[in-house]
Amino acid sequence: ERAVQRDTVFSMKKTTLSHQEIAGRKRSWTYATIGCVEWPLALEFHRPFSPRWILCRGISKETFLKITVFYRRLAVLLPCLFLIPGAVTRSEQSADSKEVAINAFMAARTLPDNVEARKLMTASLEGNYLKGKRLSPRVRSGRVVAFDYNSSTIRASGEKQFQVEVSCTWADLNELAYETQLERLTFVKVRNDWLADDIDLVKKVPFQGLPPLSLEQQKAGRGALAAAKRFAKAVVNRNPTLASQLVTQEYQNQFRTPEAWEDFFAGRSAPRYAAFDLRKFTLTSDSVAGVKIGLYQVEYGKRGASVAKAQISLQQGKTDWYVDDFQLIK
Repeated sequence: ERAVQRDTVFSMKKTTLSHQEIAGRKRSWTYATIGCVEWPLALEFHRPFSPRWILCRGISKETFLKITVFYRRLAVLLPCLFLIPGAVTRSEQSADSKEVAINAFMAARTLPDNVEARKLMTASLEGNYLKGKRLSPRVRSGRVVAFDYNSSTIRASGEKQFQVEVSCTWADLNELAYETQLERLTFVKVRNDWLADDIDLVKKVPFQGLPPLSLEQQKAGRGALAAAKRFAKAVVNRNPTLASQLVTQEYQNQFRTPEAWEDFFAGRSAPRYAAFDLRKFTLTSDSVAGVKIGLYQVEYGKRGASVAKAQISLQQGKTDWYVDDFQLIK
């Protein structure tokens, strides 16, 4: 108050000094620009984010009332300006932590081994896994390559447990996607971490795959389909060495250097190809065939997947079928 009586207009330097003088009374100085006039104001906090404005002397009654009304309205907005951007409610924090736990566990199930997935399981679930091997990312039936869920399906049972339904795309060991599984996951809180405690299979939806082939197509195109699958697996696994053994020399010559061939198969780091499916098989003649496939693109740790369509053209050589062209279809 003495600082207010001593000066009616403060510079930034004096404002700092005045703040130090009255810091013990929980006040700080600021300026309010109304029109072209800067008014020195002292902001006093009686409760957190409940300010009271103290103005300097030399202000008319009408101006004081106008400024008081203005700053009362401003005081109402202060909690929105300071609290909302940096503060998150408990329910929001809890929902975020649940989604982080779901994403981390499902992403770990897409890895080539089960080390990371087991770290995110409870002892009982890990025991079931070690006994039955049914939750391994790499098992006889295949592995999870993509997952998705709706946040609205998260159902909490108190503060220590929740369930969620997750849709998983499964592929076999040749990276061929074959079905979608709907699973109900149960998570429990152990200390401060959410761990997977149970996995219940709700239903399976097999992929349609290729339309039925005639007996002639099956006999003539069996080798072409096998070559297309091997090449698609090389694309998914980013294996240029294996792919070079499955293509014609004319196709490989389109890439001027070995580095260009390797870069073509390396692709982008994200999203990456995780699996493929077969969509259409065409046998033009006894030595020419085409296969349309879908390539599943995912980003590690994120839910959802997109599918890029591609065309594989094949020619029959002396002993086997070889890929003569590979193009993405828009």
